[in-house]
This record gives sequence, C-alpha cells and structure tokens, in this order.
Amino acid sequence: QFPETGASVNALNNLTLAYAHQSDLLMVKAMIAYLGERFRSRDQAALGLMSLGKLYLDQTNQPMAMLAYNTFLDSFPKHEKCGLILFFLADLRKKAGDDAGALALYRRIVENYPQDAYYPKALSQLAWGAYMAGEYSNAIPGFVRYLAEAQPGPDKARGQFCLAESYRQTGQFIEAVKAYQALI
Repeated sequence: QFPETGASVNALNNLTLAYAHQSDLLMVKAMIAYLGERFRSRDQAALGLMSLGKLYLDQTNQPMAMLAYNTFLDSFPKHEKCGLILFFLADLRKKAGDDAGALALYRRIVENYPQDAYYPKALSQLAWGAYMAGEYSNAIPGFVRYLAEAQPGPDKARGQFCLAESYRQTGQFIEAVKAYQALI
C-alpha cells in the first residue's frame, strides 16, 4: 500500500526510537539490524543509527550505544561521520581506562580514513600512546606522520619535542639533534 521512500526510513528510525524509549531491547536490536542491513545506501538510516547511539549514551546504556554505533560503522563504512564516531568511541574507551581499545579505534581511523578531519588527531593519539608507554621506537613513526599533517601550534610543538625525545631515547642522536633544532 505504501511504496518504499525516504519516509519509510524515517518512520523506521522513529519507530526504533519509540521502542528504545519503551525499553523494548529485543525490538530495538531487530530494528538496528534491519536498518543496517536493508538500508545501507540510505543516509537517513545512518543518521538514525547515530541518533539511537546518542540516546543510549545519554541513558548510560553503553552496550546498546555500542551496538548502534558498531552497526553504523559496519553498514556505512564510507559515511562522512565514521572518523568522528570512531574518535568519539576511542575517547570513551580511553576515559574508561581501556587504552588498548582506544588505540585500536585510533588505528582504524588511520588505516581507513586518511582524508578524514580526525586523521591527524588519531595519529597524534597513537604517537602519544606509544610515547607515554615508553615505546619510543613505535612513537617515532607516529610523530613523524602526525607532524607532517598537523597545523602549527602548541600541540605540534609538543609533538616535535616528543619526537626529539623519542629519537634520543632510542639512541638516534643525530636525528634527535635535528628534531630539537627544529623547535628553536
């Protein structure tokens, strides 16, 4: 009776939100899967999954938020908001003390979204994570890539200093001197 249109996707998004407000988790899970599978090519479905994830985060229901966001990321890997969502989820994991989980999400941005606005920030986080863990040889390539992308400012200067320190800590003194001199 009603042909499938953009209104169909919006109706499904709103229906999913209504189920969420009623705490009908089984129906929400079914709708998440349906939106992600059936409407992969529809931007409205992607936006609906992001809205649902935010709703569940506001309700402090992290498992359901992660289900919505992971379905979004899996179903819409080329969406313009993927880098943002990954960076946001990495930040949540970092705040929860899951540094390994956060680093995996930052790596996912670096590997899959090199043109994204969050790419330099993810590079920075990877480099800082290695540096703070004392993994100076792993920090060097991260800082080199980050510094090539970063805009001038205090964060870039700190990155340059940490690159120099990483070179020094790994015994690469000639490179360390060059990196320190770049700061002067």
